[in-house]
Amino acid sequence: MSFEEKWKIAIDRAGSGNTKNIGSELNIDRLKSGNGIFYREFGNRGKDIFDNYWMNYETKDMARKAERDKARFNNIATYKAWVESLKI
Repeated sequence: MSFEEKWKIAIDRAGSGNTKNIGSELNIDRLKSGNGIFYREFGNRGKDIFDNYWMNYETKDMARKAERDKARFNNIATYKAWVESLKI
């Protein structure tokens, strides 16, 4: 049996609908091989991007408390757009 670091098996959404816990791949082959979304999208840079993603991830409630209509991002695609918007 092998073990993978969380960033290699994580997905880009919470494990449940109303908390900020990190969800994991459901596909057993991806779990075994450490081929989660952050690894597939970013390769070895995925660890740093995973950290940044989850440090900045917000639930809807967190966004409302920050007086925003919606969270800054909610998946890898909208995260990439958010990061690009910061480069202005």
